[in-house]
Amino acid sequence: EAGDGSRRTMVGFGPTALAALKRFGIAAPSIQTIVLTHLHGDHTGGNDNFAKMGITIVAHDNVRERLSKEQVNRVFNRTTPPRAKEALPVITFPDKMTFHLNDEDIELIHLDPAHTDTDIAVRFKNANVIHTGDMFVRYGYPFIDVSSGGGITGFITSLDKMLAMMDDNTKVIPGHGELATKADVKAFRDKLVDIRDQVAAALKKGKKPEELAALGI
Repeated sequence: EAGDGSRRTMVGFGPTALAALKRFGIAAPSIQTIVLTHLHGDHTGGNDNFAKMGITIVAHDNVRERLSKEQVNRVFNRTTPPRAKEALPVITFPDKMTFHLNDEDIELIHLDPAHTDTDIAVRFKNANVIHTGDMFVRYGYPFIDVSSGGGITGFITSLDKMLAMMDDNTKVIPGHGELATKADVKAFRDKLVDIRDQVAAALKKGKKPEELAALGI
């Protein structure tokens, strides 16, 4: 969130956001823009209500593309119908966008196909803060949504890109969980590399994909 107390920019939240904002003394009419970190419903579920309030929704091109069509998720065997027109982002970008607000440069950076193919990092450059969306979470292993274009290789390269933007003083806002540091993101990244390499080695030795879960990787 960047603002002077009157007009604010909010970063990716879902249908319970208004109640949460009240705890911080932020009234809905003061919100001007929201930025979606990716397409999933827990981050876009409140879009309809925010749009009705006149709030501008910003996201990557692929978010609007995917939300406007039926989504078939093979992981959860679930089909989600297209979202209402009001729920779609009205401003989208392909690679990078920057807001210049209240002496802050806020960079929206599209990442490699990772959690999904819609993921962005939100970097508050002057404040040295990065919002990772679900590209970094603190509940355990990440979810790689292959039905929405995600993949392990892009997950790792995207984490590398975000790590290159950080220093030891960077405050990291995860998609889920408590505030973190560069060291936390690095440990998360290294864990994924280790898992990927062990899986690749097992497959090379002739293990079948359905046998991997029993290997204790």
